Amino acid sequence: MNAALLCFALTLHQNPAPLRPPHPFALSLPTPTDAEVKLYEKIIDRFILADIGKLQGAEAKKAMDDFKQLPAAAFFQLLEGFNRAADMEHSCPAVLLAKKLSSVLLTSSDLDLLNFARENVGVGVKAKRHVNVIHDLKSSLLFRRGQVQRNNLLAPNWEKASKSLAAAPGQSVFSMLAELDRRQEPEVYALIVQGTLRPEKELQAFAQALLKKRLSRESVGGLKTLLEHASAEVRREAIAVAQRRKCRWGDDLIARLRDDDFDVVQAARRALVQLSQGQDFGPESQTEQTAAAERWGSWWKTARR
Repeated sequence: MNAALLCFALTLHQNPAPLRPPHPFALSLPTPTDAEVKLYEKIIDRFILADIGKLQGAEAKKAMDDFKQLPAAAFFQLLEGFNRAADMEHSCPAVLLAKKLSSVLLTSSDLDLLNFARENVGVGVKAKRHVNVIHDLKSSLLFRRGQVQRNNLLAPNWEKASKSLAAAPGQSVFSMLAELDRRQEPEVYALIVQGTLRPEKELQAFAQALLKKRLSRESVGGLKTLLEHASAEVRREAIAVAQRRKCRWGDDLIARLRDDDFDVVQAARRALVQLSQGQDFGPESQTEQTAAAERWGSWWKTARR
């Protein structure tokens, strides 16, 4: 470790700094002190000078070593340094700064950080020499962001997953929903239903097809449990699957005639009509739900014997 960084590290060790608030643009990083910002900027400036040959010998080596040891907390200074170097005609500073940025970003799970980088990489750069470097960095950021969004979605924190699904751009939601279909937890259904509520018509259709396909694979026990799912759409589709399977679930279907969602009520009615081989005891309206349930109940007491 060079003298500047060693002195800085020893100072932190002897006088541990209190916990700092997260950076306003990236909650995974601490807000640097003014002294740290100046140190990071100085290290990056000296690295650029060394790389373009304006520092030589031991001084250049120290500058390179300092640069290699920069922590993730120096991200914002690294980004500013990259944009500055990308506007120069020298090739190496921008390329090495891009690699350093990648080492921070491609191991990060902070979507705010990844989005900030995506929006700011290459800002103000007019030179054409490093167009490909900028493009490659942005592409890798987009890929990493998709990974993080999928990982967040598949984490056991379902509230976080729901927020991630709601905030994700439309194209990413397709892959998120496909990943969800591999999970077995019952919470998955609520998230797939959330996909059906997205404004994009293509996503709605995809999520609805996924919901039907998933329900069609459910075990008998799992399907019966889903007749009482919190989502009306899941209850309705579960009844439709039970009807296709010709499940003799008279009591369960009659219970759904009292459902708060009238579409669920009508799905249960259709299944009961099939079960009764054509008999129909309603209901025709919400006001008839209780009476219809009682009529079907009387029928079922005889039919199930």
